[in-house]
Amino acid sequence: MTFRLPAPILESLFLFAVIVGPLFFGAVEPWSFAVLCLAINTTVFFCALRGLPNLEQPIYRTLLPGIAALLFIGVIQRFNPRSILEPASWLPASTSPNATGRALWLWSTYAAALWCAPQVFNGLAAVKRLLATIFALGCTLAVVGIIQKAQYPEMYDNLIYGLRRAPFPLQPFGPYYNKDHAASLLIMTIFCGVGLLWNQASVMQERPKQHDLFSIAAIQTMIIFGIGISLLGLLHTRSRGALAALLITGLALGIHSFWGRIYRTFLFIPALALVLFAITTSPIADKFSGSLIKTAIAERTMFYRSGMLIVSDFPLMGTGLGTLQQAYYPYQPREVRGIMEHIHCDWLELLIQAGLAGFTAYILGFALFLRSCIKSPPHIAKRENPGLAQGVGGGAIAFAIHGCIDFGFQTPANALIFFLLLAALGILSSRNEDSQKPRLPLFSRIPQIAIAAAALTLVLFSVPPAVASWHYLNRKADSPESCAKRLSLAIELDAQPKYHYELARHLASSMPQQIDGRIQILRQALAHANSALLLDPASPNLRRLQDDILWRLGRLADGKDLRNQDDRLEGGNGEY
Repeated sequence: MTFRLPAPILESLFLFAVIVGPLFFGAVEPWSFAVLCLAINTTVFFCALRGLPNLEQPIYRTLLPGIAALLFIGVIQRFNPRSILEPASWLPASTSPNATGRALWLWSTYAAALWCAPQVFNGLAAVKRLLATIFALGCTLAVVGIIQKAQYPEMYDNLIYGLRRAPFPLQPFGPYYNKDHAASLLIMTIFCGVGLLWNQASVMQERPKQHDLFSIAAIQTMIIFGIGISLLGLLHTRSRGALAALLITGLALGIHSFWGRIYRTFLFIPALALVLFAITTSPIADKFSGSLIKTAIAERTMFYRSGMLIVSDFPLMGTGLGTLQQAYYPYQPREVRGIMEHIHCDWLELLIQAGLAGFTAYILGFALFLRSCIKSPPHIAKRENPGLAQGVGGGAIAFAIHGCIDFGFQTPANALIFFLLLAALGILSSRNEDSQKPRLPLFSRIPQIAIAAAALTLVLFSVPPAVASWHYLNRKADSPESCAKRLSLAIELDAQPKYHYELARHLASSMPQQIDGRIQILRQALAHANSALLLDPASPNLRRLQDDILWRLGRLADGKDLRNQDDRLEGGNGEY
């Protein structure tokens, strides 16, 4: 027996996840990602109750198996801990099982979204609604970011929504803590707008009736305006990498689409010239000076060279999904200050964490998916499909190109939209629409029940981290006693290293007058610092905190080896 939730409700749940992810700070915090996970996996649960899909969709035959192989390697890594200082093993291992477990949760959510997207958006009209939602979302983000920049012109003085300061000394844009991550979303938005514009032009050619022309022209005007707003927002982010990805992808798609069609070239060349003119006359032109580009190239090269050293030491199975920060510090160059969480290359990070085995599985699935879409072009009877496919494919490819020099994929909201664009491309490239309709399993209900149970499990597991994150974020709003209580509750719900670190630092800084009470509190702080180090053994900030507490307890011999800390921590933000 199947349970069929109405298709509009399923689509609304999915579109809710698409909308709230970027607006809730890119879903980088546990509570905002929990909302994203809740919406996606609820949709998966009801899709599984309806029945399993036909596996003729390209996404099921190529990309999803690649992600499944990556997840399989990650699961083995999670249960095989190994220090970054030990030699590499032939078996998958993780330098931080805690971080690998969180990465598995993240990738499982992406896989869940890919599994049910072809069922939810199982027709041309649904795909167009998805693109329109992403496009409207990007336009909204651009407007909020532009207003934010006008209100707070200082580089590091922006308030998100005029209310909240970014937790790190970054350059936020709109609801994103990092301006380059906002730029990653905006380039996908621009290509979605181009696809919708192309679609409307095809509709105009198919239905040239007089009473249709006015409404179609009005829609075209609104889309052009939205593309302009998104491009203006992209320029305000001052992201060179995103602009380069936009131009490279736009030029490639333009040549592919208009080659041999001279009359269309007259439309493409002025559009490209207009974009170049906007770039050269905007403030971002200053960032293309020779000295700044040379400095950026030298910095990125230094990051990548040290990253390749990790690959050479852990070539086959990597250091563990989600462990870039824990693996990178021992290889970090002396010139780099602070602690590197990411090295500005999504693809190199994946190679470091998953090794050649996981990286090859994912890249092979991605390449086979693109090959399948190219071999099966969107040649369904309606002429509007090719335009939509060009826009969808352009957005996904531009995001992948930007990932070569940045780490926008580490923002869950952006990664979700990237995978949804791939799913939409697979839908548009299907040869017949019947293959997009969900069908019942042929042999048994076991796969159906298993997928529904897995989705429900992910939903349940997302609640404790969300509540713990809420306590952590609100810890400074109350008295010192209440702050310690909130942090203790956060640790009980979700024992993250940063919660232990923050509680240890808080206890060490709140000293009573009595010596006996002071020693007792310092011992509690040391216990939390030790717990944090068990979860994240390579963190220099944790070792420095442990050293400070040991010295204040009078255990000079124990803290002697930790006292000579690495000067690379100077210039950091002092946070975990």
